[in-house]
Amino acid sequence: MNHQLSLDVQETTNEKVLIVLDSSVYDNILSVECQTLEVTLPGAISPKSFEVTELGSKIALTYTDFHEGEEDCVLPDGIYILKYSISPNDKVYVEYNHMRTTLLLNQYKRAFCSIDLTSATPDTDTQKKLDLLREIKDFIDAAKIQVEICLNPEKGIALYAYAKKLLERFICKAY
Repeated sequence: MNHQLSLDVQETTNEKVLIVLDSSVYDNILSVECQTLEVTLPGAISPKSFEVTELGSKIALTYTDFHEGEEDCVLPDGIYILKYSISPNDKVYVEYNHMRTTLLLNQYKRAFCSIDLTSATPDTDTQKKLDLLREIKDFIDAAKIQVEICLNPEKGIALYAYAKKLLERFICKAY
């Protein structure tokens, strides 16, 4: 058996952290050296490298990990390119596109606060709001799927932008 490298990104509502999990399966006979995680932020040209010291580790990255000396801010939504490698790093690696939607999902969840839900069947106006929020959530999910599964980042970004526009309209009308 050979190493089977794999990463998972933990979904979180924390806007200040990106949690990357090493979900690799390592061969007990082969050695593992020089584990490196490279992360390219949305819109960035070059990645930032992080040494991974423990197999199967959970790595929590914050804004200051990417921007040394700057205050702790939220990490942006968008496409993160994640590359995990072991020695020889140019030959043994796995690379993923991760569509972060944390900021938009948190805004979506807060939009529910504007709806007066009860345990009874919603009235027509409330039902329309619920339907629109479900549609927005579907577009957010579709954006993530296009980037991560369908490998179509342009379409994913377009769907994300559309979901964001719909949500901004919803919020403006709700208040």
